[in-house]
Amino acid sequence: MPPRPCTGSPAPTRPCAACRPSGWPDRAPTAAPPGNPSRPAVVLVGWGSARFSFSVLRPMPAPAAPDRLAQTITRHGLRQTPVRRAVLAALAGKGYALTGAEIEQETGPGTDRITLYRTLKSFEQSGLIHRVIDDSDVLRYAACSIECSAEAHFDNHVHFKCGTCAHTYCLSQVAIPAVTLPGGFQAERRDYLLSGTCQFCQAVG
Repeated sequence: MPPRPCTGSPAPTRPCAACRPSGWPDRAPTAAPPGNPSRPAVVLVGWGSARFSFSVLRPMPAPAAPDRLAQTITRHGLRQTPVRRAVLAALAGKGYALTGAEIEQETGPGTDRITLYRTLKSFEQSGLIHRVIDDSDVLRYAACSIECSAEAHFDNHVHFKCGTCAHTYCLSQVAIPAVTLPGGFQAERRDYLLSGTCQFCQAVG
């Protein structure tokens, strides 16, 4: 049997199969019309003299990812600047320590050298980075652990110098062994360097 027209009361919010004209969609449209994405839209549809309305919920925009660089710089009491963000991004993006010249290459040719080294100094004083001493005469820098601050550094870990790639790695999970000094000696800094072949060079070798 063919479907019977709608005769009930109250009037339906959507025409039945017998009443709707040809071309009427089987389901409500799912695409949200343009406008404010945080509010539902009211869509008017109808046939003949009848008009019906229904709401279409627009999808909420995904939350923005947190700015890790901004959070880290602000947490250490420093102001956001393009150079500071570039330097921190360069050090955080590498798994090994970088020299000042390497950091300058990573941040781009437009970086002022004086500003760069002032940034490195302020980062070290604020507990964002620490110096890495290896068997060369070149000073290197690496990102600090999250526990470091301007009051104290907690980067008492072993460093590893690879003889193949010449990169110096921070082995944060390997603590420097305790050393008992003789009377009259007081240590102010502890540097512990191992040398050999890193895991990356062993994998390709």
